Amino acid sequence: MSEWSPRADETGSSVDSDNDYETFVDSLRQQSIGENERVTVPYDGSSRKLVYCDFTASGRSVSAIEEFITATVCPTYANTHSLASATARQTMHYREEARDKVREYFNCTTDDSVIFCGAGATGAITKFVDIMCRSRVFATPTSRKGRRRAVLIIDPVAHHSSVLPFRELALRYPLAHITRSRAVPGSFVKRFSGDKSAEVEVELVTLPLDSIKGTASINGLEEVLKKVAAFNRHHHDFAVPVVILSACSNVTGARLDIPTVSTLIHQYDGIAAWDLAAIAAHNKVDMNSPSHPNGYMDFAFVSPHKLLGGPGSSGLLLCKKKHQTNAVPAVCGGGVVLYVSRRGHHYLGNLEEREEAGTPDILGCIRTGAIYHLHRMVGIERIASSEQRMADHLAHRIRAHSKVHIVGPKFFKDRSHCAGIISFNVLYNETDTAAKHGLYLHYNFVGAVLNDVFGIQARGGCACAGPYGEALLGLNCGSAERFEEALDDTRYEIFKPGFVRVGVHFTMTQEEVDFVADAILWIADNGWKLLPSYTYKIMSGEWYHIKRDSHQMVKKLSDALSPAAFLIKPDDSSLGNGSTRHSTGSSRRLSTSTTGRHSEDYGDEGLHAAIRKADELCAVVVDEARRIKLELPLLDPEVADLLWFAHPIDTKWSIVQSLTTGHTLVPQVCVDPQCSEIFEVASIRGKKRLRPEESIFNIRCWSDGVEPPEGAREAARNRQSMAKMMLKMMWLKVTCREKPLAPLERRPIMFAR
Repeated sequence: MSEWSPRADETGSSVDSDNDYETFVDSLRQQSIGENERVTVPYDGSSRKLVYCDFTASGRSVSAIEEFITATVCPTYANTHSLASATARQTMHYREEARDKVREYFNCTTDDSVIFCGAGATGAITKFVDIMCRSRVFATPTSRKGRRRAVLIIDPVAHHSSVLPFRELALRYPLAHITRSRAVPGSFVKRFSGDKSAEVEVELVTLPLDSIKGTASINGLEEVLKKVAAFNRHHHDFAVPVVILSACSNVTGARLDIPTVSTLIHQYDGIAAWDLAAIAAHNKVDMNSPSHPNGYMDFAFVSPHKLLGGPGSSGLLLCKKKHQTNAVPAVCGGGVVLYVSRRGHHYLGNLEEREEAGTPDILGCIRTGAIYHLHRMVGIERIASSEQRMADHLAHRIRAHSKVHIVGPKFFKDRSHCAGIISFNVLYNETDTAAKHGLYLHYNFVGAVLNDVFGIQARGGCACAGPYGEALLGLNCGSAERFEEALDDTRYEIFKPGFVRVGVHFTMTQEEVDFVADAILWIADNGWKLLPSYTYKIMSGEWYHIKRDSHQMVKKLSDALSPAAFLIKPDDSSLGNGSTRHSTGSSRRLSTSTTGRHSEDYGDEGLHAAIRKADELCAVVVDEARRIKLELPLLDPEVADLLWFAHPIDTKWSIVQSLTTGHTLVPQVCVDPQCSEIFEVASIRGKKRLRPEESIFNIRCWSDGVEPPEGAREAARNRQSMAKMMLKMMWLKVTCREKPLAPLERRPIMFAR
């Protein structure tokens, strides 16, 4: 591959040709810290090349950025809020330049604030809530007391960070009773029972789910906006709709068209707030759309740590300055005041600095600017195109297997509206009829096998999108409530619904994408045979190999930072000059290893060697399982109906049945009337066995084009409106009462904390 280097006058521009792009990406691939890391296999103590597929959760560090921080920033590091010293002045410059890099990347104007805050989008959302409450964006000068109202409209696809703060906001006042709101049919209101002469009402509504696209229903959004507009006309008032949407699902990758939806929201005088956590690393996002004059975002929540080079970066809140009408910052402290005396205090007029109280995460802020500078050079359009191609290929390959169920509507066969995020479950056994389906392999078991056998880093769970996950898994209202009650009573996270999530990244090679696909397909065929070699923790839901030594599988901070680590070595020329020692390694190939003693793990055959090794491990487990007694945590039979996944006893039962009958080994469900090795024996004597032989999940009612049975179609119809499932959280209203303040303390009304 040819060598490319930018000219002196284009160091801030993106790469131009395809060859330049490939060369640049190959260099980034080699600079990814951990590129040559290996994962220990608990079966026999050997190791596997680490293949990282968890960028949706967090990115990976890049040596060039870390060296920039260590060798360039740290030597002149000082606290900000001063220009007197050379170190403070330089640090201040780096941080403000980083803010400008963010502004350029998201196409912000001078009308927009770029605010560094917290850890990821969660910190940004928290600050947004504080600014919104203190600014009273929901009240206009003409609003009548007792009628000032904000309608918070949230996304059924949203991450918990975009849901929970607003639920808690609506539930903050205990002296309340539930009534129905006439503003929007099917709503529920929490009303303060005290004096209403100075009320401010906050209502919360969850949008219905678009069963075709797997996103929030835009038609449903428009209906709510129309209802709010009708309310305003009827009451001669102004209830402000504040719409909080996810630009992209962190489960399915399904995207919304930000400019189009924002234009719709502004058409009804609403405020458009967007969670960009899952999209900003994969697709072009503009704070101000060049093609839609009214398609701008009022607020945006960003998680830079999900980008390449992002670990250790700061969260971002982007917002229109016109909404920052709060006289008091969201957080008060040093660095945000103009003058403080015994008589009073005055805050800064700079709307960005006044929301960044205290000593900021200076290195995190500078790192944030560096990673957006890097991605702007790579070119976000090229990144999106590359990841689209990889995700299409991966989804096409694994979808072909009947036991791999990709979660999401049938529309997901066309992934043109999706980012490179794929979530799926793997069946343990298949049934003879389309109307029934078997049990699934637990998502944490699948994740453990991907790690232990193949070195693939994936993630299992609900991806912090519980309500959306329930819909994608085909759970009807009764089943969802049953899970919620059981988990609340027992705290058994082993029963928690979920799926496995993998993500592609522009630095991955085609060989790696195929490796991930083949590993998933191998698990679909053979993974169930490994169940007897795993156990689980009921409370946490973790699955792990029975031979795993937890103390040997993880490294310790105290071991790495022993006193010897801080002693200067005579031959250590790197100390004192700011340089770092991150190995950049060689071009990424699964068939080669940078460490000679591990080269036999893959040899020259690469993927084929890994699959062959997996087959060998599988044969050993099957042979041992028939002779050993499995000792596993026993489950409470009271929640037996929620056992949606296959148990290691099922595989052992299948092996014994195969040896007894002489039939081919196939996955079967244990039909022992007592299931004494699964449930607590003392609790089930004399009771009818309630364990199901098929999963309560019905993913196929949404995905892969399979025509669902009547029951599943009914479940799908139920899921298209999330209202029935979420009665406890929909359309909640709380009241903020105005409290007289002393002249010195006079300030806008804000919610109690």
